[in-house]
Amino acid sequence: MKVDPITEVKHIRAIKKLLAENPRDKLLFIMGINSGMRVQDLLQFRIKDVCHKAVGDRITLVEKKTGKENVLIINQEIGTLLNEPLKPRQECSAAGGFANCCR
Repeated sequence: MKVDPITEVKHIRAIKKLLAENPRDKLLFIMGINSGMRVQDLLQFRIKDVCHKAVGDRITLVEKKTGKENVLIINQEIGTLLNEPLKPRQECSAAGGFANCCR
């Protein structure tokens, strides 16, 4: 199955609007469109990998499929979203990955 990237700004805005009520999924979506990372790679992130990052910081991850190193630079939008969903859930960091954090 061939999957094409979402490239039209109007589609990206529409998806962000749909995800507004779910900050975790919105953050994962925005991290994905900013980095081009696959979902399986984004779900590798742990809370400790992202919770104390500031705008301009870099997160390096080895892609599962290719084994290549990929770098995500925290931009303003990601930085803002990192503070929102993770603040009340800091205690969840011991419970597992970012993808499995409490809701």
